[in-house]
Amino acid sequence: LIIYYKRLYWNRGISNLFPKSGKYSNLLTSNTNNIDSAKYPFVVIEGCDGSGKSTMASFLSSAGYVIRHSPLTKDSDKLSDLYSSIICHLSDPVVFDRFFLSELVYGHTLRAGSRISSTEADKLLEMMRQRGFIVFIISEKLKTIQERRPNDQSLGKLLKAYRHLYENIKTKVPTYWLESYSLCPAFFPRYFETV
Repeated sequence: LIIYYKRLYWNRGISNLFPKSGKYSNLLTSNTNNIDSAKYPFVVIEGCDGSGKSTMASFLSSAGYVIRHSPLTKDSDKLSDLYSSIICHLSDPVVFDRFFLSELVYGHTLRAGSRISSTEADKLLEMMRQRGFIVFIISEKLKTIQERRPNDQSLGKLLKAYRHLYENIKTKVPTYWLESYSLCPAFFPRYFETV
């Protein structure tokens, strides 16, 4: 619930982060004009809260991607069926600010386990690979994230869990680990073009 509150409240002002006029007003558009959304029509950006996912997704939205967030679900929902349907029915270039991969990390780290089994996850990853998905896992220094989220005691565990996720999926679907503190968001689109 807190994650969805953050999405509704915190991300509502994300467009105000980008200059509308002045010296740097063309920075965003000039860096995203050459992104080939036909090559990578579906992008997933993962990482723990406060790592810079929403900022990166906003940059891609200026290149024609539609930003989507993981849907709200009930504990009784069959997540593998839900995400299978999402993967199969996508048509326009989409950037996901979180996807089922978050369930794998947060479920095992903060709850008794994930609501998506390893077998189900492997099937979903194969579907993603076949549809041309690309995954970026955004990381940040623990100290920086703690400054952004001072009351979150699980950040260290989550950062480790995302690194573990990266190691487990990088051979199944094109996956890239990005240290957001060493990658200015304005240059993310340029990085995106090189993969």
